[in-house]
Order: sequence, then structure tokens, then C-alpha cells
Amino acid sequence: MIKRVLSIVAGSIAALFIIGGLEQVLPLIYPGVPSHVNWNDKKAVAEMMTGMPLGGFIWLLLTYILGCFCGGFVAGLIAEKKRREMSMIIGVIVLVGGIVNFAMISHPAWFVAVALILYIPAAYSGGVVVNRIKR
Repeated sequence: MIKRVLSIVAGSIAALFIIGGLEQVLPLIYPGVPSHVNWNDKKAVAEMMTGMPLGGFIWLLLTYILGCFCGGFVAGLIAEKKRREMSMIIGVIVLVGGIVNFAMISHPAWFVAVALILYIPAAYSGGVVVNRIKR
């Protein structure tokens, strides 16, 4: 039981750090995207989102997918049993975080749809990889 809880906590932290870290790289790839935005200023956030190039959104999507995958991988690595299930829990946690994020910050509809569809399968894939490695 303790390993399952630890796997969920560690997987969530891993996903959070990977997503947060890779989001910080976005202004380096696309210099037009501001590195610091006042998140309390809805107008500034809206301007940033409408001005972001397609490649920026693809980078964010890849960031979310990689974060979910790695979080699921870490959760599966720590869990002794039910590795894929623990990985899917990470996907659900990131999904809930994504829904909150999308409710607070306006994103293009296509981006929201694709991201919400891919969170759980990406995390599950991390658990599948761990399962294959551990055999």
C-alpha cells in the first residue's frame, strides 16, 4: 500500500517537474513568446495565447505528453503491483490539472481536445514500458 501511494506521489511530482521545466524552454525556442507573463492580468495572458505560433502549441502538447509518460513510468517503476493502474492514476491527476488549467487560461479548442484525449494514454504507456522492462 505504501509503495502504491509513494508511486502516485513520485509519479505526480515527476510529471509536474517535466511539464513545468519544458514549458520554461518555450521562450527559448520561440523568442516571440514572453518568458514572464503576469498570470493575474487576463488581457496579457490572452495576448500571449493568441500570439503563440502553432509550433509553440505543439511544443506544449509534446511537453504534456512527455510529462504524463514519464510520470506514468516513475509510478510504474516504484509500484510493485498494478504498475499500469498506478500509471493511469497519474494520467487522471494530470488530466484534472489540465482541465483546471484550461478553465483558467483560454487555449485553442483543438489543443484542449487533443491534450485531454492524450493524457491518460501517455501515462499508461509509461506503465506499459515499465512492465516490459521489469519482466
